[in-house]
Amino acid sequence: MELELVALRHQLTVLRRQRPGLPRLFAADRLLWVWLHRIWPQILDAMVLVKPATVVQWHRYERRAA
Repeated sequence: MELELVALRHQLTVLRRQRPGLPRLFAADRLLWVWLHRIWPQILDAMVLVKPATVVQWHRYERRAA
């Protein structure tokens, strides 16, 4: 649970410093994800870095498809 919290907080940090376009990842960001993956390999299944607008679009698509 603590690792998931670390990952979520890091995602928020990356999204807050981003400019329009793709998220800007630094070497320290990548090192954190490598470290988390070595401790908890399933983290890649649980965590995806996306913009909030993308999540809204996913939900809209799901409602139309249902």
